Amino acid sequence: MKSRDDILKAVARNSPSSVPLPILESSGLPDDMMVDLFVQKIGQIGGEIVLVNTEDLDATICEKFGAATRLALATPADSEGMESLDPEADPHELASLDVLVCHASIGVAENGAVWITDSQMGHRAAPFLTEHLVVVLDRDRIVRNMHDAYEQVTIDAEGFGLFIAGPSKTADIEQSLV
Repeated sequence: MKSRDDILKAVARNSPSSVPLPILESSGLPDDMMVDLFVQKIGQIGGEIVLVNTEDLDATICEKFGAATRLALATPADSEGMESLDPEADPHELASLDVLVCHASIGVAENGAVWITDSQMGHRAAPFLTEHLVVVLDRDRIVRNMHDAYEQVTIDAEGFGLFIAGPSKTADIEQSLV
């Protein structure tokens, strides 16, 4: 036990002194600038923003992804040509999903992340297996930073939720971008 005690004493001696946490101000960025910053961040991380009125959403999706063979809405579909996802379905059935349309609760201007809950995904695996993810977000739901977003997230409201930011890709396998 002497070695353990020596190590713990050495760690305590060499630990930096604590400093107070900074005071974060959630205001200061006008709403229209938050939307602009959000659009800019989405572009930087490889996404694309299309500003559209709710009544034009179906037409915009069909125009953008008309060649897709399998389009799905995460919530019950009443759009022509789009299926609804079954949350209990076998995830393997989602392998052929070309486009998933789902809603997000929160958008974060500082990094382009969106908060999507279990009920908004249709199926937990769907956002990760689809070729294209279309996220519908009301511009009034964009917050300045992750601190503001966490203040609005109710962790225990649903069984699952996550922040998604940008397309998933990696180049750690033989330096080949996947």
